[in-house]
Amino acid sequence: MKKIFLSLVLSQCLSFVAAAQVDMSTPKAYPHSFIEGALDLNGGGYSPVSLDAHPGTNWETRDISLTATGNYSFAKKTNDGTVGNNTGHSRSLTGDVFYKINAYWMVGGGGDWGKTYTELYKKQADSWRVGGGRDWFNSDVSLRITAEYFRHFNESTEYPKPQTFTTPSGGTTQAYGCKCTNGVQGIFINFWEPSPYTAHHFFFHVSSSISTFHETVTDPYNYVLTRQQKGTTYIDGSSTIGVVYRF
Repeated sequence: MKKIFLSLVLSQCLSFVAAAQVDMSTPKAYPHSFIEGALDLNGGGYSPVSLDAHPGTNWETRDISLTATGNYSFAKKTNDGTVGNNTGHSRSLTGDVFYKINAYWMVGGGGDWGKTYTELYKKQADSWRVGGGRDWFNSDVSLRITAEYFRHFNESTEYPKPQTFTTPSGGTTQAYGCKCTNGVQGIFINFWEPSPYTAHHFFFHVSSSISTFHETVTDPYNYVLTRQQKGTTYIDGSSTIGVVYRF
């Protein structure tokens, strides 16, 4: 099965290399919508493998590159240390803008919003990221690679029933949620072939991330427990292998 999957990926790459030889002209100078079908190799406590399809917009000019997507994923939290958390999904909005220093190099950044829905809780976070990238062009092939540092902020968790939390004064209170964080940060890498700057309709797209995070803070004002949870850290990764059709 693994050999069949690798063969399919390799054949897909070769087909896009061949396509890149056909048209190296630039796209028209207005935003183009696209749709991407992808195989997700998930980390972060989600089910290991899932499928999704999502829409987006791409705008390429001589000076800027803009890409924005919206995603609805059926990946479930199957390995998050809870019991009976059998259903769920997640939603996200993502955007990046790069300024082109010259015909090859670019710098920029972006951000995203994401929310996970499960039977036992809902969790959301915003993130910012900053980095750069490069296009490669020749008569036979083109491609783009970007790399960005990202960090989550504004993390929060909601529960269907009131939970007991410690107050700043050391007492207790009941609430439906908290600023229960994981301190997620890492590197996000995108690979496009051919480069989105070229006037093609089909693209092979791989996005991968490597991140570090600490154990989920479950009671922020319980300082002893919070210190222990923030001191327990992990390294994780995920990858999405997709085919994009740009209109």
